[in-house]
Amino acid sequence: MKKRKQWIGLVLCMLLAAAAALSGCGKKTTAESLMKEVQANVEKIGSMSANMKLDMGMSVEQSGMSVDIDVNMDVDMDVIQEPMATHMKGNVSMSLMGLSVDIESYTVVEDGKAVTYTKSMDQWTRTEAELPEEDQMESIQSLFDSSVAYTLNDKLEKVDGKDVYVLRSKVSGDLMEDMMGEMSDSMGEMSGEIDWSKFSADVTMKIDKKTMLPVEMIMDCSEGMSELMEGAAGGSGASAKVDSFTLTFAYTGFDNVNEIVVPDEAKSASSDGTGDNQLDDFLGGNGNEPGSMEESNQAGESESGEEAGVTPNADGSYTLKSYFGDGSVNIGAPEGYVLNPYSDETYLAFTDTNEQDFDDVYLTYRLSSDYTEEQLVQDCKDDVAYYQEDDDYTNVEVQELKKVQAGGREVSYIKVSYIFDEDSNYVEYYAWTFLEGNLVLECSIEEHAYQQECALIDEATIMETLFSKISL
Repeated sequence: MKKRKQWIGLVLCMLLAAAAALSGCGKKTTAESLMKEVQANVEKIGSMSANMKLDMGMSVEQSGMSVDIDVNMDVDMDVIQEPMATHMKGNVSMSLMGLSVDIESYTVVEDGKAVTYTKSMDQWTRTEAELPEEDQMESIQSLFDSSVAYTLNDKLEKVDGKDVYVLRSKVSGDLMEDMMGEMSDSMGEMSGEIDWSKFSADVTMKIDKKTMLPVEMIMDCSEGMSELMEGAAGGSGASAKVDSFTLTFAYTGFDNVNEIVVPDEAKSASSDGTGDNQLDDFLGGNGNEPGSMEESNQAGESESGEEAGVTPNADGSYTLKSYFGDGSVNIGAPEGYVLNPYSDETYLAFTDTNEQDFDDVYLTYRLSSDYTEEQLVQDCKDDVAYYQEDDDYTNVEVQELKKVQAGGREVSYIKVSYIFDEDSNYVEYYAWTFLEGNLVLECSIEEHAYQQECALIDEATIMETLFSKISL
């Protein structure tokens, strides 16, 4: 039998799968007759545009501490069936630390592989994966059988001025697991054994009465996600409760995308590996046990520094050069810290290795020249002035300039503390010491604690920790 054309995207596949399950017809409009007609129309479509929104609210508790987290995603997408191609662009935000990231991706077929170009933090990466051997449409359609009950609302609704039919159903976890395929395997690798039998989702589909094509699909997974995450947490000591988890897909056009072209700047991106662990990478996992050295090395935070692009010296220290090449200094990793992967020869950064939940410290070193202490103090004051003028920063406090002996040198520093976005506490130290040849070694220390007081940095000892492993 000739293989059916494969439709790209889980959302539309879910819609078609639901339609396939609802066979039969009648003279009056029923859920079965309605979805049969929708299925026939959708199978003729060659391209589509849609908007996807995710709204999630959850609370995580560990070691007696509870943190509320809100996650929002707003993405526009274009999809072409043949040749297979997708383009997605939007934003992901998280209340934790006030994160907001613009994202963009292209997926196309190159040399028989599914190649994805992803832009995040103004950088493009390239991943590739095998094309699925099985016809995805046939696989998903087989998941919906007569046991899935859809109901049709008695009354029409209005969506953007259109009269729409409204159908509702509940999707079981077993069906969702099969539908997600390899993605469900990745979730299991990251979170432990997942009991999909506890998952369910309430699905609402809205169909344009005139065109008999989908207008909107809403999946409320709040209850199911709580059960799923509770089971995945297992004996980790952490618990998570999902208060809300809603996916909304608004279909904005059909047969309206002529081509999807990957920009040259994306094509020039270096390969970032295969696509087998794309979901793991996005969520910050890599299949290893949390906190293991293997995980740290793959993430780029190696004690040797080689993953970060900085070659360590024979004694384990790192050479920091001034930006203009007029001097250098050797710096050993402070006790309790490891080199950060974003370090380079003019910028050394270290992160702490403590296991305190939602409390971390970040250190940076720079080597500059021809600065006076007055200029360094003014730079600090300029940063503080920004905090004081921005409504997101509250309780801004600044200490007077202090001088101490650390590592056999005189070190000057200013301490600043503030609250960002009401629930993130920060303590920062701006420190420096003057070296020979008009050089100045600058160090900044930042501690961030979420919904708790900063408790990791001891002001009495931190300067000695920072400057005890400095050599010219």
